Amino acid sequence: MKQKRMILGGLGLAVAAAVIVLMLGGREAVTGYPLTEQAYVQTIQGTGRIRADRKVDILAQVNETLKQIHVKEGQTVAAGDILAVFDNQKQVLSIEQSRISVQTAMNRLVSIQGLGLEAAESLLRQTLLKQEEHQRLLERSEALFNAGALPETEMEALQLQYQLIEEDILAARRAIVAKKPRGHEYQEALLSVEQAKAQLAERQADQKNYEIQAPFDGVILKIQGTEGTRCSIGDGLMTVADPATYRIRMDVDERYLGLLEPGQTAYFWLGEDAGQRHQGTVEAIARQIDAQTGTIEVKILMDPETPWLVEDLTLQTEIVVREASQGLLVPQGYLYNEAPYEVLVLQDGKAQPVAFEGLRIDQSQILVVEGLEEGSILLDPAQGINPGQTIDKVQDEGGADHAL
Repeated sequence: MKQKRMILGGLGLAVAAAVIVLMLGGREAVTGYPLTEQAYVQTIQGTGRIRADRKVDILAQVNETLKQIHVKEGQTVAAGDILAVFDNQKQVLSIEQSRISVQTAMNRLVSIQGLGLEAAESLLRQTLLKQEEHQRLLERSEALFNAGALPETEMEALQLQYQLIEEDILAARRAIVAKKPRGHEYQEALLSVEQAKAQLAERQADQKNYEIQAPFDGVILKIQGTEGTRCSIGDGLMTVADPATYRIRMDVDERYLGLLEPGQTAYFWLGEDAGQRHQGTVEAIARQIDAQTGTIEVKILMDPETPWLVEDLTLQTEIVVREASQGLLVPQGYLYNEAPYEVLVLQDGKAQPVAFEGLRIDQSQILVVEGLEEGSILLDPAQGINPGQTIDKVQDEGGADHAL
């Protein structure tokens, strides 16, 4: 029993000693971060894709067999280079038929202007002479008829023949008029010539669709067509892009629209290797917000020496939107909450939660807009500190003690 009382007494002394140690400040120090004015650079970070502003999908313009493809994917081409050709045998035959149609129509027009008009005028002269002769015959016959020496039936026959000659004269005159430049026969022949020439021109113009040429200096991104297959108008053959127009397209949250402007410095790099980043410039900002994503597209002009000029390649991007000589910055690791921004501040020896208005300037820092003052000591929430907890000892990240 005496031994048991001795053990309990020893435990009591130990607890009392621990309390004394705590009261004297023997607890483990927590890490604090004093807010001080400092220079900063505000950036907007994200990802972007390389895309060419000048890119064309080459489509089939004829219903024909793709005879040959002259290029390969990734190949550089110059404007006017032959990219592919279609089988054009039928087209060549149709052009030749159109040439024959033009010549036939021209021959008919020439015939109307020349021999046709001359023959019509000659026929009129002959018919007029015939009319004169028949007029004299009719006058003599009327005298005989009046003297009773010519039967009435013969007289009527002579008069009918005269009427027929007059009709022939009218027909000859109409034929002459029709064959002159303002006549309907001439106009019809002229229209046939124009139609034949238009058809020939159309078929000759269509001939260029059988030979696909590069629209500009560029590179072949993709080939969809296959040699020997029959294509329809509108079928995709290949895609050509102009590497000189490659830009990074970065989608930025619309909240940052007021910070963006053309000419700002931008940086971009591949994957996680930020040490190998290249410099660019904000070239343009879209005029419309994407309603579904709440973002706006920013176009970044790249350094011409960029080694990654690959269509649709994803890059890490960063735009410098603000540089200032003074500001209070809260490290990301000292945030107690993010919505809204909140930190644990040492106040009267205790950890007190304080909400503040801030603006994220990059992935690791938040610029204090309102709610915190210079000299405030932020406590590291990663050490398991709870709001209202008493803090006896604070050290900065370098291990130096802060006065409480």
